[in-house]
Amino acid sequence: MTLPVKTTPFQHQIAAAEMALKQFATALLMEQGTGKTLVAIAVAGALSQRIVGLRWQQRAVSRLLIVVPASVMPVWECEFAKHADFPYEIRILSGAVSQRIVTLAEWAADAEKLQVVVINYEGAWRMEETLSKWRPEMIIADESQRIKTPGARQSKSLHRLGKLATYRLILTGTPVTQGPLDIYSQYKFLDPTIFGNSYYAFRARYAVMGGYGAVSYTH
Repeated sequence: MTLPVKTTPFQHQIAAAEMALKQFATALLMEQGTGKTLVAIAVAGALSQRIVGLRWQQRAVSRLLIVVPASVMPVWECEFAKHADFPYEIRILSGAVSQRIVTLAEWAADAEKLQVVVINYEGAWRMEETLSKWRPEMIIADESQRIKTPGARQSKSLHRLGKLATYRLILTGTPVTQGPLDIYSQYKFLDPTIFGNSYYAFRARYAVMGGYGAVSYTH
């Protein structure tokens, strides 16, 4: 499969992209340095070019939202410049929320280019209404362990935004940082039918609570 990237991908990256292009929700649980950002860019590019593999289809994605930790927001602009071999425009939404809203509102779409918005997690929940109206067709949650807590504002916001997007990706090399129950909220963003909409029902089914500090054990 030929991916729309300038950088020659490794075989594991090609395999990951092919997997992601066959479904609507994908977890790229790839360790640091294995190139998950390139894979995500390649998937977005393929979906924005009306072609998947060797089969032409109706253009699936014209608006991409990437939600990231604040510290890596500039990285995505560099990564697109380095890897993307397809038409796109990218906006890094930073600064005051009012200015971010204006930036998005004044951005005229180009039918031939993928619109890419990069925003941090706190900004996403503060701008949830505006982002919902923008209607992203694809959402990437980078370092998705940031939404591991189901009741947190940024987690709830991503869960709601995820319902609006046809395609969803989570990227992380550390999906579990405190315990196996960290998986629930991240997968709720991807597809709530996997583990259901109730964290407590999920915990009751997949964990035994007890021991020192009420540690949870999967079974």
